[in-house]
Amino acid sequence: MARVQGEIVIERPVEVVFDCVANQRNEPTYNPRMLRSEKLTDGPVDVGTRFRAVVRSGQRPIDMLIEVTEHKRPTRFGSRTTMSSADIEGGLTFVSVGGSQSPPTDFRVGSP
Repeated sequence: MARVQGEIVIERPVEVVFDCVANQRNEPTYNPRMLRSEKLTDGPVDVGTRFRAVVRSGQRPIDMLIEVTEHKRPTRFGSRTTMSSADIEGGLTFVSVGGSQSPPTDFRVGSP
């Protein structure tokens, strides 16, 4: 199973960054490979919220289902993504760094 880890600093308050990232409908605005994302469940984003998204892989689109598995605003967000080629599970930890935001990522990628 592959593991993806990283960290980025964003010059915004932690709550603003958390809310933007947790609502997967926003991902096409900052991820050029994400073609679209729609919320499938009613109500606010929380554990159990599901999204249907399409990403570009090479020249072809791939459908994926994203489910929120952890939602502890504004410090921790987790999700499980299912697609034909892989299952991805992991989370983001949000830490305020002098008014900026640093969300370390930790995702595990495996075959479906």
